[in-house]
Amino acid sequence: MTSGGAKTKLGRTPRLGGGRRLRPAVLKQLHGASWEKIRDLHLDDECAICGDPDDLCLHHIIPILTGGTNDSYNLLTLCRQCHTRTEWYTREFTERHLVE
Repeated sequence: MTSGGAKTKLGRTPRLGGGRRLRPAVLKQLHGASWEKIRDLHLDDECAICGDPDDLCLHHIIPILTGGTNDSYNLLTLCRQCHTRTEWYTREFTERHLVE
């Protein structure tokens, strides 16, 4: 992902804050074979918050849209319920404090 004004393949600078050019690039990173490989490598056996072993997701601590990566230090295993709750709080914080 580009940052600091670096140009993309199309010669445009992606907009932080989920602009139209950035969102498709992020979604592409979160689907497909490469994401499945990352998910399989980093997904733990239970939710880091509640300990539930069912319906697990891999959560980005720092969202991709705000500069996060798929590196292990930025990934956390959560059940679907905790992931939904955490995503809501993360988006609220991000919009209020990081993307202005």
